[in-house]
Amino acid sequence: MRAAIMQPYLFPYLGYYQLAFAVDRWVFHDDVMYIKQGYINRNYILLNGAACRFSIPIRAQSDSRPINEHHAIPPFDKILRVISQAYAKAPHFAQVFPLVESVLDGGETNIARMGGASLHVVFDYLGIALPTSWASSMTGHRQLKGQDRVLAICESLGAKEYVNPIGGLELYREDTFASRGIRLRFHRMRRVSYRQGDFPFVPNLSIIDVRMHNDPDVVRKLLGECDLLDQVTARLSVDRALHSVGS
Repeated sequence: MRAAIMQPYLFPYLGYYQLAFAVDRWVFHDDVMYIKQGYINRNYILLNGAACRFSIPIRAQSDSRPINEHHAIPPFDKILRVISQAYAKAPHFAQVFPLVESVLDGGETNIARMGGASLHVVFDYLGIALPTSWASSMTGHRQLKGQDRVLAICESLGAKEYVNPIGGLELYREDTFASRGIRLRFHRMRRVSYRQGDFPFVPNLSIIDVRMHNDPDVVRKLLGECDLLDQVTARLSVDRALHSVGS
């Protein structure tokens, strides 16, 4: 069984959804510390051809309390109006906007649960089953940190493979995972693009943008536009990318 463990984010970018699509069990890491100025409660949409940040206000933000102890401050009408304005002419607005509204209706204010809902509504829309767990409902890992915490969660699930975003390449050791009977892999998103109306393509926006501009079949195809790499290959990939930028 292949697992991934990630903090819950509110309508994050495509790569997050690719990672979820690539695994058999997804764990919302909701009992780690909240990150102020991070992306737990915000992301970017396309407004008039440019990236525009939307942000859900959070009551008493603190990086010394877990994500699941933070609550958003409704109503979210202003944010919904901005999203509506941005995508009113998008080809799939009529189908997608109600899904966004269902997460931002003010009924749920726990930001971890809102983030979880923003993952599930996308997969439900695409007709994809997504088995999930919440780290806060699991035992055996809370006193641990970093790699040891991830290994403990994987073992409690019976996972034989763990996939992490390639951005966390140096946080884990493949040999340590192997010694515990778990295969370590890293998710790398390929370059993807799609039509965003009449504007030049802007990458790495919220999944809201992906859904607004693409029908479900295309979105499902985009979810597969990624690679799962071993640690050596992932390092080579990162090195090549850095060399390309520097040259």
